[in-house]
Amino acid sequence: MGESRKIKKLMRHNLWESYWGWWIWHRLVKRYHLGRTRVILLPSQDRRYNYAALRYVDQMLERHNYDNAIFLTVDPMVEKVAGLFSKNICAVETISRKKAERLMQFYCLYEFDPRFVVASLEEPNGRNAVGLIGKNGTTVEELIAIGVYQIPEFSQESVPCYGGADPEIQAFLAEGKVDVA
Repeated sequence: MGESRKIKKLMRHNLWESYWGWWIWHRLVKRYHLGRTRVILLPSQDRRYNYAALRYVDQMLERHNYDNAIFLTVDPMVEKVAGLFSKNICAVETISRKKAERLMQFYCLYEFDPRFVVASLEEPNGRNAVGLIGKNGTTVEELIAIGVYQIPEFSQESVPCYGGADPEIQAFLAEGKVDVA
């Protein structure tokens, strides 16, 4: 297959995936009647990213004048722990990795809605902030709060308290606090 045919095939595939991302997004808008709600996609199983995204959600909502947030995640643990981080999280939905990829492909096509945020340092394609972790003491939390959530003067949120005995929740909270690569 010639190079131009490969490029055309890739473009058709990406456009098709973008279409499905559009479809997923519009179903979310209808289901949740978004209004002043921010939708945050956690496309990774990396607990450090997910922890920081949950930890700073209230500051992000306040800074950008939103009432609440919906999290879409590929990590089912986020559903279990979200309530520990904020009362402003109105829903958490575990989605397939394929759906997350389709939403990101639609997002890469153009910034379709300011209510949509991808809370990752590596995705969507082309984003690569992982190399900044540890440079001059830069932490994952700073990169999520400043780079992704656009909170230039964020303040350290208190660590959520968990008094239960669920070892999975304890592990999530412990893994999330690890701040170096």
